[in-house]
Amino acid sequence: MAIVKNIKTLAAILSMVAWFGVISQFYTSVPAYLAKGRTLVGTLVELFSFFTIQTNILAAICFTAIAVGYSQTAFFKRRGTLTSGAVNISIVALVFNLVLRSTYHPVGLASLSNELVHVITPALFIIYWLAFVPKDNINWKDGFSWLWYPACYLAYILIRGAICGLYPYFFLDTGKYGYPKVALNIGGLLIVFLIMDMLYIFIAKLINRYFGT
Repeated sequence: MAIVKNIKTLAAILSMVAWFGVISQFYTSVPAYLAKGRTLVGTLVELFSFFTIQTNILAAICFTAIAVGYSQTAFFKRRGTLTSGAVNISIVALVFNLVLRSTYHPVGLASLSNELVHVITPALFIIYWLAFVPKDNINWKDGFSWLWYPACYLAYILIRGAICGLYPYFFLDTGKYGYPKVALNIGGLLIVFLIMDMLYIFIAKLINRYFGT
């Protein structure tokens, strides 16, 4: 019972970190978008269209669900949900730090919020997954089902981009690169997601084999 209570307390602390990262992103980004002449609704849609924001919100929801322990939030506490969440937030950290970091140089609170959503929350979520999420009953086939989220996200970005001409990430900009090039980029991204899915499943099976009960 004490262990469960301690895990819930830890999850509550982690949820506050994750929510602060998301809220501070909106706090610093909304005025900047409005200053460029964007509408409030357009700004909010734009921010919610970032995979980083969506994935950090899901991480915060998962931590919150674990902390409160309500049965209504069971989906966000499932080992499959948490494992796919770890995969997605790992991709967020990898893509930003390997591809996008050199293109973005925030200062002040914006710099802190940027590190929170791209480094700190991803690291905390991955560590939590490694230490506390049960690893049994995670199967190889799960990796394919976890692709639905990034696939639906990428489809949404293409549809939205075709309508309004805005893309949250430059490598998805069909106006700049054309659909064939972007299709290749998307194919490469989905392969990366699948590889990461399989890597996490492999790690889960390894941990369960040597440390499972």
